[in-house]
Amino acid sequence: MNGFLTGAFILISTFSQPRLYEYKSPQQLQLESKLHHEQVVFETKVKKIEKFLSFYNSPLAKYSSDIVRTSDKYNIDPYLVVAISGVESTFGKFTPSCSLYNAWGYSSTTSPCSFYRFNSYSDGVAKVAETLRNHRAYQTWRETGNLYDLAKVYLTGDKERWVKGIIQFMEEMK
Repeated sequence: MNGFLTGAFILISTFSQPRLYEYKSPQQLQLESKLHHEQVVFETKVKKIEKFLSFYNSPLAKYSSDIVRTSDKYNIDPYLVVAISGVESTFGKFTPSCSLYNAWGYSSTTSPCSFYRFNSYSDGVAKVAETLRNHRAYQTWRETGNLYDLAKVYLTGDKERWVKGIIQFMEEMK
């Protein structure tokens, strides 16, 4: 077998037929492997979330890839974002009439109806994920990862029930 480098390709001759292979450095191969793995993980999360939301007949099901992409962007667990929508609005099925795309019960002090008005579910996911990642009120939760620390800031109602619902939905998805 003969082989010689021709630019970015390697020509390998055997007794049968010569073949041209693209040469890739170990770093290129490692990067491609990492990117492939990340794509598989992304697609797996999207499929799990879409299947889960479809089971609940949720209008959020068709936004599964937006949920995962945006959650990943802000380094927030997408299953948590979905679970919050489950506890707050039965996955977007019961939202305030004045705020149809607010599946997360995200409140606002400037809105006439007390709920933040999103232009779409994708817009809602982006705002909730960005707030959970960056707002100083959620600092303790980000440090501990404890859902009770999140509940203390996120809602004024029954924190025990809320946390149990979040845990239940997250376990169902995973």
